Amino acid sequence: MIIDNWKTGDKFIAKIRDVEVEGKIYITGAHIFLCQNTFRGMPSPDKLGYDGSWIIHISDVKYDKVPYLTNLKVFNTLNRKERIQNLSL
Repeated sequence: MIIDNWKTGDKFIAKIRDVEVEGKIYITGAHIFLCQNTFRGMPSPDKLGYDGSWIIHISDVKYDKVPYLTNLKVFNTLNRKERIQNLSL
């Protein structure tokens, strides 16, 4: 999984423990926090307006070995804005 273009604030959808969740990611050091309103795991330094967060290790994401997490899709906000801008031309 390519995570080099991910940044704090990007939106995501995923399944945590087989429950579909959506929210935003917060990246710090070697961790990514999935900020959302369903699960309250390890608290993120900034929950980006959500009630809870779920921590994952960047090294686990790179090798698709994140426990309890499936179907993770991250929507890069910058690329989305660029696509919208290009469609408007």
